[in-house]
Formats: sequence, C-alpha cells, structure tokens
Amino acid sequence: MSATRYPGHLSWADTRRAAAVLKAAHEASTRSQRDIAAELGWSPAKVAQAENAIARMTPADALALARAVGADLSGLGLAALENPEADGNEDEQAG
Repeated sequence: MSATRYPGHLSWADTRRAAAVLKAAHEASTRSQRDIAAELGWSPAKVAQAENAIARMTPADALALARAVGADLSGLGLAALENPEADGNEDEQAG
C-alpha cells in the first residue's frame, strides 16, 4: 500500500514531531487556543488539530503556529520548514 500524498504538507512523522513541540510551547504559555486562533485567523479547532497531529500541517501553518506560541522548530531538522515552498514529498518523487 502506498502512502497518500498531500502536496504542500509535512509528512505524518514530521507533523507529529512538530505538533509535540507546538503543544508543549502552547501549554507553557498563558495563551488560550481561542487567543492563538484569533491571532492567526484560524478556528480554535484548527489550533487543536495542529497541536494534536490530527491532520497533516503545511510548513506555513507550522511556522505560523510556532511564532504564535513562541516555539522553536529549527532543532527538528525538518527540511520542509526550511523551505516552506517544498511539498514535503521530495524523497518520494522519481528523479
């Protein structure tokens, strides 16, 4: 069975790694999901989904949420975050 591809999204593994960091940073802050959602123009449900890795994140969403909660994702080594234009599936494409 081949993995489902979602161009423009982090892989599931990268989404889970980023979500763990984002959730920890949010829990360490004094901000509510509603406040963060309002700042980003998101619904509180989207913030919860991102923090709980319910849906794959786009690099842009991961970086926006990281800024909002004061998280540093640079230590995760996620190539897609260094190049948010990448689709996260480069290793799956035939050359």
